[in-house]
Amino acid sequence: MTLKQLELKNYRNHLDRAFNFDEKVTLIVGPNGAGKTNILEAIHLLSTGRPFRTLYDRGVINHSKGSATIKGIIKKDDERSKETRVGILIEKNQKYKNASTKKIRINGKSIRVGTISQFSNSVLFSPLNMGLLTASPSGRRGFLDDILNQTDEGYKKSLKNYTKARRQKNRILEIGSEIQGKRENLIKFFRQDLGGKIKTMDPSLTIDIEYNISSINKKRLEEYYEREISACTSLIGPHRDDFSITQKGKNVGNYASRGQQRTLILCLKICELKYIENAVGERPILLLDDIFSELDRDHRAALRNIVQKQQTILTATETPIGFEDSTRINL
Repeated sequence: MTLKQLELKNYRNHLDRAFNFDEKVTLIVGPNGAGKTNILEAIHLLSTGRPFRTLYDRGVINHSKGSATIKGIIKKDDERSKETRVGILIEKNQKYKNASTKKIRINGKSIRVGTISQFSNSVLFSPLNMGLLTASPSGRRGFLDDILNQTDEGYKKSLKNYTKARRQKNRILEIGSEIQGKRENLIKFFRQDLGGKIKTMDPSLTIDIEYNISSINKKRLEEYYEREISACTSLIGPHRDDFSITQKGKNVGNYASRGQQRTLILCLKICELKYIENAVGERPILLLDDIFSELDRDHRAALRNIVQKQQTILTATETPIGFEDSTRINL
């Protein structure tokens, strides 16, 4: 899968810009604040339908404007496939502070937001990921959800319905079990490859990945009934799940060095690439946001071996070693 062109209008600091990308590696270079990450955010939005740096969609609209548009031209790996034009329009709601409307078109035809990942897939590796092992469980659930939302329409629908049903306690057992089953299968996929990849980069780490499920069944719902009333929230179910990377039964996130965390998260991202490729039949676009500043020499070398396996778009404040001949966009 290849992103050939991106057009941004009133998207954060990009009022009217168009960018063309190499089918292999494109390097976006510029000082901090130039809008490098904004470009990657817009590309990732073409795969997920939502920005990763703000809670509300309208946060991507330039503060002086009322709307923003993102347009992309995407080509699948199949030589017989035609180019796909993806367009997203986000408009501020003038009545409510954080509200906005979002419209998505594929080749000029409107589609539901939830189906955009059928046309574009991407994997993002950013400094924001570096807290994945030590942050709250909601961040790790979000990591699983982002992958499954791009690759499994049934999961996406179940997660949406579960969020509604959790408020109503309606069909909650059936939907919750489906969500947890698919998350568990994803963790099993990670378990097959993750340990070997990490061992190659850091022989001192012998790890496993565990899915910490918050089981949901009739008995547990009855047990937690009074506590949930007191807490005014649901205390069990998929929205309380977590996963952990362990070594000898201990959570690595509690004691791993910064370097070890880099290794673990880089390997998770490599597994994410492979999982999406297996699910959709082609490699997703790899987005690297100023990540070389977070990696040591060995990790940079490992990453350079990966970038040629799919289209890769990366940002940096200066040209990383080994990327001197890459197609370059200067901001």
